Formats: sequence, C-alpha cells, structure tokens
Amino acid sequence: MFVRNKILWFSVLASLLVHLVLLFWIRQWWQGEVENDVFRARLAIPPKFEPKRLGAAEPLQLPPRQMEYLATEAEARKLQEMGLDVHALPPSEIVIERADQVLEEVVAMGAKSSIPILAREEMVSPTEMAFIDTMGSDAMELLRLIDMARANREHGMVVPDLSSLRDLMGYLNVTRLRVYGAGSDTAGALDALARYIRDHTGLLVQMRPIQYDYFLSDHLLKDPIHFLFEGGGLTAHNPARRTDFSEEEKELIGRYLRQGGFLFIEGRNRFLREMIAHLENILGGDGKIYELPPSHPIYYSYYSYPSGFPGEVKGNLLDVEGSEWYYPDYQAHDAAELALLNEDVNPFQLAQTQESIPPPLGVWGIELDGELVAVLSDLRMYTQWAGGTNPATEEQIDTGPTLQAATNIIVYALTRSSGLTSKRARPAWMQTRPDVPVSFAEPEDRQSAPVDFVDDSDLLDELDATLALVRAPLGDPIGRGGMEVVVDGGYSLELLQRQKNGLLLRNIPAGSHWIEVRYQGESKQVEVDLAGGKVTTLVFGINRIAFISQLRLSIQEEQVGLLQWLSSFTDLEMQEIFLSDEEKVLLGLEDDL
Repeated sequence: MFVRNKILWFSVLASLLVHLVLLFWIRQWWQGEVENDVFRARLAIPPKFEPKRLGAAEPLQLPPRQMEYLATEAEARKLQEMGLDVHALPPSEIVIERADQVLEEVVAMGAKSSIPILAREEMVSPTEMAFIDTMGSDAMELLRLIDMARANREHGMVVPDLSSLRDLMGYLNVTRLRVYGAGSDTAGALDALARYIRDHTGLLVQMRPIQYDYFLSDHLLKDPIHFLFEGGGLTAHNPARRTDFSEEEKELIGRYLRQGGFLFIEGRNRFLREMIAHLENILGGDGKIYELPPSHPIYYSYYSYPSGFPGEVKGNLLDVEGSEWYYPDYQAHDAAELALLNEDVNPFQLAQTQESIPPPLGVWGIELDGELVAVLSDLRMYTQWAGGTNPATEEQIDTGPTLQAATNIIVYALTRSSGLTSKRARPAWMQTRPDVPVSFAEPEDRQSAPVDFVDDSDLLDELDATLALVRAPLGDPIGRGGMEVVVDGGYSLELLQRQKNGLLLRNIPAGSHWIEVRYQGESKQVEVDLAGGKVTTLVFGINRIAFISQLRLSIQEEQVGLLQWLSSFTDLEMQEIFLSDEEKVLLGLEDDL
C-alpha cells in the first residue's frame, strides 16, 4: 500500500512537471509570436504623415414633403399718414481739408517727422562676446548661434545630427563658480578648453564674465554643467576639511542634479573622497558611485577612446560589495605625486619615486535613477589644458589628449537626454545628407538613356550597418542591472542606463556577425546577417514561469533605413553607440583599415 501511494504521488509530480514545462514552452512560443507581429507591423508599414484636410460630409437627404400654402384670413393693417414725417432734410455741407494741416496733426500724434532726424546707434562689435537680448523667436531659421549665446536665455543649446556625431552644433555659456575648496577659477584652464572646443568642434563655448561665490543662486540651476576642481575655489581655511557645503548649498545642489544638472569634479584622492561624501549626503540611497567601463557612451561622444581616457588603466580594481558609495583610499598615489614636485629630491630618489607611483583610479561616475549626473576624476586633466612645463620632467606638456578627453565629457553632458540643454532641429536651409533609397532598376528604353547603366549593388556592402536591440514587450525599460552585448566574441559593451528601451549600435561592418546578449543572469547567442545602410532589429526578453527563466532572442526579417526605423519607433528611448575604426579592427577588418 505504501509503495502504491509513493508511485501515485511520483506520477502526479511528474505529470505536473511535464505540464509546467509544456505550458512554459507554449507560453514562450505564443508570446514570441505576438511580439514578432508587433515589431513586424511597425517595420513593414512605415508611418505616413499626411496633412489633415477638412472633410465635408455628404448632405443629409431629407424625405420629400408636399407643402401647401394657405392664404391668411387676417387683413393687412393700414398705415396712418398723420404719424409720418414727410419733410426732407437739407443736404450737409461738404468740407475739404488741407493736406498740410492733416499731416501736421499726424506728426504730432507720433508719426515719422517730415524732416530727417540724425541719431547714432551703438552696435555690438562682432569680435566681442557681449550679452544682449536679440531673441525674438524659438525658431532656428533666422537665428545664429552667436546671437543665441549673447541673449543667454538658455545657457546651452545643441543641434544634433543623426548621421554623424562630429556634425554637432550648438553653444555653451559656462558660469564661473567658487565654493569652499573647489571651483572653476583655475588660472586660464577653462578658457583654454573653451578655445580648443571652439576651434575643433561646431560648439561655441565661452566663459561668462559673471562669477558666483557659493552654490546659493537659482541662476546656477540653468547651467548644463558645472566644474568643481581642487584649488579652483575659495581658500580652505580649515586643514581638517578641504571641501565644505552649507545646508542651503546641499539642498540647491540636490535640486540641480535631480533636474538634469551635471558636475565635472577633478582633484586628488582625499579631495574626491570628501566630495563623494557630500554627494552621498545630498543624494542618499537614490544615487551610487561606480567606475565607468570603457563601453560607456562618454568615451565615444565625440572622440573615440576604446581603452579609456589618457592615463587610465581599466580593469585593475576589484568589486567591493556592501556599499554603493565606496571609493578606494588612494593616498599613496597623492604622496608619491607630491614627492615629484619637491625640489629637494635628488635625481636617484626622483627616479625611484616615479617608478613607485601607482596608476590613478581614473574616471568614476555618480548615478542617480539610472542617469549619470557627475563625473569624478583623479587624472587632474585641468592642470594640463593651459600647457606649460612639467615640473618633474621639465618637458612641455602635451595638451591635446586631455583637451580631447574633456571635450568628450562636455559633449556628453550637452547631448544626454535628461540634461538641461535644449535640443533643436536643423534649419530647413541647412543641407543635410539625404536619405534616398537606391534603385537598381534598368531603364526600359535604352535609346532615351544614352548613358550606360552600371550595376552598383556592391556599394551597399561598403556601407556600415546598424544593429538595434530592443527590449520586449515593446516599451519596457532595460531595468536594474542593465545588459551586455558581445559582437563576434571580441568587442563587448554594457548598457547601464536602465530607463532606456534598447541599444542602437552604429557603424557595424556589413556581413555576418555573431551576437551574444547577456541579460538578467541569462545569455543567448545568435548569428545575424547585417545589410549595409540598413537597420537589423533584435528583440530580447525574459520568459519566467515558477523557478524557470529563459532569455528569448529573435531576429526581425524586415531591414529598413535608419530614418524609417527611428520614425517607426518614436516612442522608444534608445542609447546610441558608434563604433570607431579601432573597434572595427576587433570585428575582423584588420586588412581594410
């Protein structure tokens, strides 16, 4: 009897397990089919934007009615002639006014005088960066960037270009800020950076003549980015504290970061640890600090740095669990660096000190609700922007690498979706790269087309392709933990912004590629054939039932142009990453570069 009951219970459990597995696969197949239909409908039917026309409804057809007019029985009332005034009024006299008298009255009322009036109007010199109110409209059609920067109604504005990162246009007015122990008053460093960006990019960056002491003004909330460098602010009179903020400053900084502000903080290790403690007190559990990976968009926003900024060594730190605000204590690096600046060190000790200096920690980020709101660096790039001589080696400082790295940080702060910078479309008169489909149909009448037809179908293979990875169901965010994508086993990148709906990987060489997606502890691989000049869509999601979870990954057959893809998914917030020539080498194009 006991054996029979045991066999019965085992059969029931086995049957339940089989039904769960069968239900899991049926649900997976049904959900995948529904998602594919949704994406296929968006890709196969491009959106049409037609002008709305006033449609006239058809006239209402009323049933015919026979109407009969009946004569009234009442008699018409007769008018009494005694009450009528039949006397005609005499005609009024016509008065003709003199023209000179009328014009004098008009002049007295504020019209243009009959005699010329000479007046001298003071105009702003084109070489001066003065601030005058010349803003009359929000449209970009008849406005110049220099005029918008002078008006300063918005402290920053960009005009992005979907086809190229380098064609970015816009302006940035930087406000000089000084707080206790930190600020942007760095002896010409920011002026040199602004000059470099003006000379090498389409951005007009300038330093405003206004300076604010302490973070206490609401005008500071309009700036897209603020710079807090060690030694660039008010003098720290307390040796125990190199930085300090009042409660009012902390409250305003918290408002600034939550409304879309961005901070660029640089200094030595002790300075950065104090700044991190202040930010932890301001943001609390909503924020965290982490080392920026080389796949972060800040390394590709303008120039390409696949291995990190100059002076960075990625991958040398171990993950420390238990605190989301942990930053390593690196005072040994500060002590060794300060020893190089000591004139009493002899050449032998100088060589030993140089060899004993550990590499810096590099660039770290402060994240708030999935968005990067601050960058912290111990590379101290701002000390090299203005040039000069290295006191340790007595050699001229190469300013190019650090200026380019700082350009990436500023461009990222201006172009991020949650920032304070307004983004405008390009004017209609500005020429852009047309998105015209290529047709290879041979002409029917060769006599009417004397030019020989050349089949250029191979040109499409030379164009770069785009890979779109979209979270399913459509519209769901990536979520906590992000995702990781590996291309051909040699190039990997992480999508850390959990509020995004997916990833657009641009400038991938056309052809067959092996794609691996790692998401929420699961991974799956698939081979994708990318077409030049087209966007290939990969849809991924998680199937969960009881304790079983599986990553699903499907390829959409429809391949469309980039502009059509973007217009079909206007409701999605995608993160774009552009591959550089160095990264294409990792994808198997060593012979072509």
